[in-house]
Amino acid sequence: MNPFFYGGAVGGNYFVDREKEIATLLADLKQQNKIFLISPRRYGKTSLIFKIAKLLKKENFLIAYLDLYKVTSLEQFASLYAKALAMATETKIEKVIKFIQSIISSLRPKITISPEGEISIRMEVEPEKKDVFSLLEKLYNAPEEIALKRKKKFVLIFDEFQEILSFGGEGIEKSMRADIQYHKNVGYVFSGSKKSLMIDLVSNSSRAFYKMGKVFFLNKIPHDKFFHFIKNGFVKTRFKISKAAVSQILSVTSEIPYYVQYLAHEVWNNCIEEKKVDEERVLKTACEIVTSQSPIFLTIWDSLSLSQRRVLQAIASSGGENIFSHEFMRGYHLGPIGSVQTSIKMLLKKGILEKENKTLNFSDIWFKEWVKVTL
Repeated sequence: MNPFFYGGAVGGNYFVDREKEIATLLADLKQQNKIFLISPRRYGKTSLIFKIAKLLKKENFLIAYLDLYKVTSLEQFASLYAKALAMATETKIEKVIKFIQSIISSLRPKITISPEGEISIRMEVEPEKKDVFSLLEKLYNAPEEIALKRKKKFVLIFDEFQEILSFGGEGIEKSMRADIQYHKNVGYVFSGSKKSLMIDLVSNSSRAFYKMGKVFFLNKIPHDKFFHFIKNGFVKTRFKISKAAVSQILSVTSEIPYYVQYLAHEVWNNCIEEKKVDEERVLKTACEIVTSQSPIFLTIWDSLSLSQRRVLQAIASSGGENIFSHEFMRGYHLGPIGSVQTSIKMLLKKGILEKENKTLNFSDIWFKEWVKVTL
């Protein structure tokens, strides 16, 4: 079996290191602290969250997980919140429904059963009862009430928390803080991948979440830990892999967890017959991955302005540092600084670029490689 995995949250033998992060976050959550977990996309944030949730469950904590990425309205948020609390508290469907209705009579559970027998629950807010903020206030206080009643500790995890701003605005921040700031038996994780938005939430004195909890930045996995994980993954499945090949996997992927697992997974598949990996096979596999996604990248490229394309080519070729320096702009013929600033703003908005400190990076490593080798 392939020892590497990508495309979803990883666990078990696919999970790499994070020992210090796990110890720190567990200690904070056991004290019912509020954590703002911030990391770029594809750094393994959700995998870490699931790992911590699993460990806390073993210690009899109640865990509610809410992924806000696809939520587009306050009604959806209320529905997701109620369902998460119910699923964390009860196991039988009948009890889940009764639990939800006991908290909020204006929520109507809709139950569907898939052909495979999987049961899903969706909550709907009754049309005549649209005071969503009043509804949410009851939900905010429910975890503390449940924890006291069950004599258990509760932890709520909000993934992609910055999305709350797109459908609730600052009003929802204020209403949430007004209630949860008094909770003594509930820990909170507010996790997000849009660094600037998350930092503003907790560092801007005009915002409701200003200095409300601990800010925790998730960095890359230490080089030596990842090197050992990759090397061991191949060796334990009876592959021969050179140190240079392992280093090549880490170098090509900029040591970003998702891409490391992706490339290692595909290299393993490509070398399954000879069970031998060298630098050439790593680079060949990376090229195959980039080529396979060329139709997607062409569509993105066609949607960009000439100025945006030039900016991407410049960053792909020499990195995203000092992009506004005279030497950089002149060397890559980027044109007027105003045009470059506008292009970068749009590329950040589209999610094609990300800003880490003062450096601009591609959100997708494979797109970066495609720009470098194709154009």
